[in-house]
Amino acid sequence: MCNDVKVITEVIKVDKVYSFLISPIVSVDDKSAVFNAVRDYLEKVLLDFLCVVMENRRFPLLLAIFEQFFVLVKQYKKRFDVEITSPYLLSKKEVSGIIDVLKTKYGTVENIINNVNPEILGGFIVRVGFNVIDVSLNNYLQNLSEISKITICSVG
Repeated sequence: MCNDVKVITEVIKVDKVYSFLISPIVSVDDKSAVFNAVRDYLEKVLLDFLCVVMENRRFPLLLAIFEQFFVLVKQYKKRFDVEITSPYLLSKKEVSGIIDVLKTKYGTVENIINNVNPEILGGFIVRVGFNVIDVSLNNYLQNLSEISKITICSVG
């Protein structure tokens, strides 16, 4: 089914196809006819889903729905994307060390993005989905500053 969804996603991204499918002028029957013409090549569940989306006039949301579908498939298969932010471009050995630690908790890495942000001073910030692991020097100094303020306020 994932391959079918990928194909449908690519077809929908074509401007003329997308315009046709979201047009309020084109009837739902005409839109459904497009997918019925290729029904032998799609899984029935996917075809039924597409028809429901069109009947409910939610087609403009379909790309976002499919995007979330692929996120859930990745999670199910224990595959993830990693975004690492550091003050300099990390070496392959450094990235490999970080990834080895993450594999035990999250699974298989699909994509690695290494961003450079000199403002974090040292260390790194790792993002895996909505999870953030911040071991940057900047974060450490901010935490130290907060603790100092609390300590000073409690003494005074």
